[in-house]
This record gives sequence, C-alpha cells and structure tokens, in this order.
Amino acid sequence: MDDPFEAGRWLVRQYQGCFADGVRILIRRCLAYLDDDAETWDFAENMNDAIPHDDPWRTDKDKEIDEYRRRALIDAMEIWEALPPQNRAWYELSGVIPYDSIIDADDKGDEHFEGPHVYINQTISKFTITRHI
Repeated sequence: MDDPFEAGRWLVRQYQGCFADGVRILIRRCLAYLDDDAETWDFAENMNDAIPHDDPWRTDKDKEIDEYRRRALIDAMEIWEALPPQNRAWYELSGVIPYDSIIDADDKGDEHFEGPHVYINQTISKFTITRHI
C-alpha cells in the first residue's frame, strides 16, 4: 500500500491509558541522556521506538523510514549503553485524544488488526501533547 490515506487514515499506536483530559497514546519514544543535575538532557531524535512494526497499513515509504530509524537506533544504542546507568533515560512524547473527539471504540479489533480500534472525529486537528523524560 503506497497511499497512507487509502487505509482510511488508520494510525497504530500504543495505548497509555485514560486520563482526565482524554485517551493518551505514545507518539515518540527515543533514547535520551539526563545529566546528573536532572535539568540538562538530550535525546536521539532520529529514532522512534514508539512505532509498532505490526501496522498493516504501513506504506513502502514507511518501511524506508523504518530502516533509517533502525540504523539510527543502533547508533544511538551504542552511545546510550556507554553512559552511566543513572544518566540513561527515555524521551517520550504522548498525544491525548480528547474524549469529545471519540465517536466509538471497538475492543475486539478485526481481520486487519487484532488490537482495539478507537474511532475519532476527523475534524480533530491536533493532539494535546505531553512530554516526559
């Protein structure tokens, strides 16, 4: 499948839970460095460990990007593993789907994807973003 919108704009992401402001999903997850002062930090922005590999709607372009990110992960992991354990961290970027944007949910999945499906209003333009390190 070359056109990501041919799939009806499906997006496979890891569910993080239900919170007061909506359903939280993991958008990005990267290896990170956290200094001893707990204020200075950096992350490997070329990788993204949040994207599932079992997404049936991945396009050929997505697969090319996956290969690039896999190589970036290998390079970043070499640096990250050389850090003292107390300086190793993860940078996580989550998106929050507001409850009023959710039309329906199907916890059973279907023949294309066995995980739960959450149907949202297509007029939603942006997620509320939360960042954690």
